[in-house]
Amino acid sequence: ATPLFGGRSIIDGSGRVPGCVEGRSKGMWCEFDGRLSATVFRGRLHLFARANVRMGLRAVQHTSVDVKAFSNGNFSWSRWEPVEFASYSFSQSHVYFACVDTFEDYLVALAPVSFPERREAGIYAAFSVDGL
Repeated sequence: ATPLFGGRSIIDGSGRVPGCVEGRSKGMWCEFDGRLSATVFRGRLHLFARANVRMGLRAVQHTSVDVKAFSNGNFSWSRWEPVEFASYSFSQSHVYFACVDTFEDYLVALAPVSFPERREAGIYAAFSVDGL
């Protein structure tokens, strides 16, 4: 069998990953311990991953790479950035993960979210025209 991507990871989490949020680990790595979501939007492959802000507090973070470069083995990902949802603070987040896909000219995210202080939870949708 042929190793995935020539036997090397497309994102190396064993070293310091620029911008990656990992508030639970005492080491210098990013655990990537949750669900991932990937979609192509406007010529870039966008990857969304769980951000462990601290113990018990989860959010979503994002990186992207040019699709053509990626298909040629160039895994030059952008810096990881927190995903900010309107009217929702990243530092107070209880977004467990996000399933993201393209729909026409939008990115659409579906995510399980909880609001412990209000004793509410549900699956929420968010839309973006720029992926930020």
